[in-house]
Amino acid sequence: METYLRCAAGWTLVPPVLDHIAACRTSLLDDLISQAVESQPLDDLLRVLKQDASFALTPDQMRNAASGMQFLMRGLELQKLVYPSSPSDKVVEDAWESTLRDVQAALGSIPNRDAIAWSVLKRWKRHVKQRSSSDAVTLLSHTSQLVDLDWKLSVVVASSSGAPSPSVTVRVKWTVARHGGALDTRVMDLTVTQFQTLFDTFQTMDVAMGDGSTKQD
Repeated sequence: METYLRCAAGWTLVPPVLDHIAACRTSLLDDLISQAVESQPLDDLLRVLKQDASFALTPDQMRNAASGMQFLMRGLELQKLVYPSSPSDKVVEDAWESTLRDVQAALGSIPNRDAIAWSVLKRWKRHVKQRSSSDAVTLLSHTSQLVDLDWKLSVVVASSSGAPSPSVTVRVKWTVARHGGALDTRVMDLTVTQFQTLFDTFQTMDVAMGDGSTKQD
């Protein structure tokens, strides 16, 4: 991440401008970061910087800050950071800490380096969390739902005394609702042991989900 930023053309012009903004008004820096995280176009980021003329920034400096922030967000996207599933998720937390250090190093020795890097990573982490939640909802909406499960015991008796013992199987039929409402019914013959394992699994799911849809004919 540090190398990615430092090797970008014109990056050396970005940290001093961001430092000036952070020193004058942190709320404006937060607005700029928020717009960049949401992938807003360059013109929108420039409008944020033009809200206060007291900064005395030239058009080129404002463009450097806005485009630099966009480039920083592209670098964060390339890191493929994920939101930690728990506070003890050390591998994920270490990845965030490493990225924070890289951003700090890329910003150089400006006075407000740590504050800028922390604000960027804090807002990006919130963005990753929101995106993860949205992806989970989308996945759930595309997941098939079990709507019916039936089973019947089948015993095949030998036709002669010298034949093998009777064969016992369980014919299972289940119906699931696909995304969009289409119903899909499947049938499978299982041994008693296989069926018992399957049935125990469905009973566990019924208890966890508060559902009682399984039934026996």
